[in-house]
Amino acid sequence: MEILNLKDIELEWVSRPSKDGSKSGYWRRVPVTRKDPTPAQVEARLRFSEIATRTFGEKGTAETGDGREIPANAALIRKEMLGSRFLTEEERQFKQLGKWEKILLLLSRT
Repeated sequence: MEILNLKDIELEWVSRPSKDGSKSGYWRRVPVTRKDPTPAQVEARLRFSEIATRTFGEKGTAETGDGREIPANAALIRKEMLGSRFLTEEERQFKQLGKWEKILLLLSRT
């Protein structure tokens, strides 16, 4: 992967091979969270990797609701990850507070 750094802006080349074999692509800005992900992104990546490791060796395909076929392990990962919600550090701390502490905190914010 080619990365270009222009005065605090990192760009990367994204290659898109075409049907005739030639390579085309485009430059895009590297996301800030690639090197320094948020706690919720770290948690999601960890959960994804744990599920993906468990599905190693799964063979075959599965049909999606709209009729497409995808690899069986991708369907299992999708099933387990669907609906997952990963909390920010602030949300996690708020969730640990007692009922009255939450009320007082919410009132102090208004």
